[in-house]
Amino acid sequence: MGALYSTMAEIHFVKSFEMASQRIESEDIISWKDLTKIFIDVGYDFYTKDRISEVLFLGAFSAPGVRELTGIRLTRAGEWFAKNYTSLYNDIDLQSLAEKLSIGIEVMKGVYIRSLSVHGKIKPAYKKEAEILILSYIGEFFESIEK
Repeated sequence: MGALYSTMAEIHFVKSFEMASQRIESEDIISWKDLTKIFIDVGYDFYTKDRISEVLFLGAFSAPGVRELTGIRLTRAGEWFAKNYTSLYNDIDLQSLAEKLSIGIEVMKGVYIRSLSVHGKIKPAYKKEAEILILSYIGEFFESIEK
């Protein structure tokens, strides 16, 4: 059963990259904050527009086969998103950004799990909470390199 859940998780996870690519291509991105907001929006849409993704990745029971590969998936997501920042900062070493973005996903998941626990759904106000936390965290990184 774990292999089935893991395969389902991978299929849904890959969709998040497609969602992000579409958003990035359709937006005017001039700063790290623009790109980070897309990162947050895509995460919110990933968990709220697809009930299966919500259950697989945020569900209280944490499906077998999904839990084991969560770290690998989050690292892939962080690395993929970090590559998108290079067009804004092509002369700066962004190597540590991938891990920060992966941590940002974990923060986002925690906020959304809290909303599910309290309200039975992910409320838009919790997206705002995740945005505040992630923009602050990622902002610290960019403040240090923009000095």
